[in-house]
Amino acid sequence: MPSDDRAARAEIVSFLRGRVAEKIRQPTEQVLETGHLIRDYGLTSLDAVVLSGELEDRFGLELEPTTLFDLPSIGRVADAIADRVAPDRVAR
Repeated sequence: MPSDDRAARAEIVSFLRGRVAEKIRQPTEQVLETGHLIRDYGLTSLDAVVLSGELEDRFGLELEPTTLFDLPSIGRVADAIADRVAPDRVAR
């Protein structure tokens, strides 16, 4: 994975962990990259759609509304979209 993709992946993971932690009112450390967004963290379908929209806004990409259902862990979402993140949306 190119270094830009690795940086994007790390930012996606950090962003998702923070947003999920906020939603479930738990410390970020409690939200694991491998955790299932719906089963393990109790996100609703509305939460998943909102989170998809936040990912789009934050990282300058377009996602299918079902992305967080099709790729249900933070790590799998990050792996799938890291190469699509707009380069100017990743901190250097």
